[in-house]
Amino acid sequence: MAKIHETIKIEDLDKLKFTSIKYGGDIIHFKYDDIDYVVECSGEEGCSYVLRGHDKYKYDVLASWYSPIKIKDILKYQFNRRDLSSIDKWYFVKYLIKLGVVEPTTEQKQKYIQEELEIIEKERAEKVDALYDFFNSKEGL
Repeated sequence: MAKIHETIKIEDLDKLKFTSIKYGGDIIHFKYDDIDYVVECSGEEGCSYVLRGHDKYKYDVLASWYSPIKIKDILKYQFNRRDLSSIDKWYFVKYLIKLGVVEPTTEQKQKYIQEELEIIEKERAEKVDALYDFFNSKEGL
């Protein structure tokens, strides 16, 4: 679980702007309300951070955690494109909510819960179908 020093409130996804991504270093730079933030993913090393930047070399650590997270875990692209403008902002924010870094709004909580329930229901339906298939096949008799 993440050690949270301070949470971020991302209430309007339109104000969230990705400014750069460094895949080799697993670093995501983004702005919200004209404040610079950095998510530094550890990859295999185990320690990741969310930082708030004041200038090029001075940051506040907002959260840190030990887990091998990579950019591909946090970012999802839309429209079969891989540029900054096609990053799924809700997927990114949802991941930070899950870590406890972003304090969700009421609407975000409801959307998050609804999506998680849909995932659980889909998995349950797949397991039920597999059980029916098993017991209706020759192996299950």
